[in-house]
Amino acid sequence: MKTAKKLVKLGVDCARIYPAVILKGTELYTMYQRGEYTPLDLDEAVFRAKEIKKIFDANNVTVLRMGLCSSDINDADIIAGAYHPAFGELVYSRIYYNKAVTLLDDVLPHSGVTIAVSKGNVSKMAGHRRQNIRALEEKFSLRTIKIVESDIKPGEIMIEIN
Repeated sequence: MKTAKKLVKLGVDCARIYPAVILKGTELYTMYQRGEYTPLDLDEAVFRAKEIKKIFDANNVTVLRMGLCSSDINDADIIAGAYHPAFGELVYSRIYYNKAVTLLDDVLPHSGVTIAVSKGNVSKMAGHRRQNIRALEEKFSLRTIKIVESDIKPGEIMIEIN
């Protein structure tokens, strides 16, 4: 996150966010074997990438990509680290989940909600394998969560109580 802030000060207009992944045959792999390097787990890497994305968004830095492209890497070479073929989607999903939690914290318990997102962002709000829906249902004792597309600003959400 310190690096992201320094990049903003340098005036970059775009960036990529890649968590460290340990690949067989690299110097990092050797350090890992000697116990000199411990990689982030996936949850921590998603959290940090989310925070970095927020820093970049607040400073109009375009994020070109998050996570390694699966076609650029051989799965058999991955030894450890925060690799996931849908890493960027996990980060966006966490961003949307946090926005929903913030809005739902301000409302009284209800049986269901409709969450409006901008076009093309329903899957990000639902979360990888619907994890956001399950987590929100459990956290707020909701029986139903409906996610719909709306003409709202990209990245924003609106909650309607059912």
